Amino acid sequence: MRSLLLLLPALLGLCRYTVRDVAFVDFGDESYRLELRAPGQDAEALGVVASSLLDTNVRYEVDELEALSSERPKVTLHHPDGRSLEVDVWSDDSLDAVKLAGISSSPLRDRMLDEVFSRYAFCLLVEGEDPEKNAKAHEVIDGAFTELGKIFAQMPKAVGDRPRLTTLPHDRRADERVLLFGLGIDEAGKEPALAVLMGRGRRVGPVLVDEEISPTAVFGILNAIGQSCECDLDRSWMQGPRVPLRWDAAAKERVVQDLSFDAESPFVKTEISGILARGPQHTKGEAGVSLEEALLAYEEIVIPTRELEEEPTAQAATTPAPTETVREEPAPRKKRWLAIAVALITPVLVSALFLLLQSRRRGERA
Repeated sequence: MRSLLLLLPALLGLCRYTVRDVAFVDFGDESYRLELRAPGQDAEALGVVASSLLDTNVRYEVDELEALSSERPKVTLHHPDGRSLEVDVWSDDSLDAVKLAGISSSPLRDRMLDEVFSRYAFCLLVEGEDPEKNAKAHEVIDGAFTELGKIFAQMPKAVGDRPRLTTLPHDRRADERVLLFGLGIDEAGKEPALAVLMGRGRRVGPVLVDEEISPTAVFGILNAIGQSCECDLDRSWMQGPRVPLRWDAAAKERVVQDLSFDAESPFVKTEISGILARGPQHTKGEAGVSLEEALLAYEEIVIPTRELEEEPTAQAATTPAPTETVREEPAPRKKRWLAIAVALITPVLVSALFLLLQSRRRGERA
């Protein structure tokens, strides 16, 4: 009986989480690393560093320079993927707390932190130099938003308000250089780039640059966010890289209030980890192309066709050959039996639970 009761939540809790939900859970991702290569720092200075990076996904280490070294002090931010960025955290030869805080926060990241709770996702367009390309990117993204709106009501569960586009002008790229570094967008790039973020600053799908910003690619990324985390989507999309970000107690509490589940709960982490472990990774289609590759490979083409003359032979050719007849494939037998099994077992488990509770009440009365 105990085994049946333990199975009941698992059967009734199918599809509890979406890809958007998964992005709020910390799976122990590798952190960014801030390397301070400088003369020996006193305890007060190191305390400034530690407090500035508290509740962030950035850890620090000190590589002390020798007293007589001619090498200049340098602070480098290392990305988990191996890339690095030199950052300025000094003010009058001492560590600046405000500049240190800028490693994990910025105006755009503050805005993102508000939108990931209230909206479907945070969509950031980093504009390029060419106004015409920027205008085209805006048009494509607006069109994808419209298409997303047509299916918004059919999402597996509530996913917040519809997304809106945030734009970073090309001449303001330097203001968000740490964020762009985290996203893998070239600060000095000349082309427009689109990145979609969710949850704890997780990027979903690839960064789309210039011609990659196509209707299919943009809609494909947006559509994936609202899907069940138990669907056939490549689970690597649910564990995309994160940007440097402060995630404090207030942010954790908002998950509980706005999304109605505790992302810090060990039970939730274990449950979602188990789901992701069962799901596909780097799914390949029949042609051996992953979903991410398929999105980036999209292009619109015109296929030339010759006009058919109205002759008996031409009319006969329009009739599908027996081997080309389109037939509706039956549902996979395994999935069909699983659905039947769940339908049969669930009422039994509910009845068993009811009888058990009734038995306990009678025992307590006796």
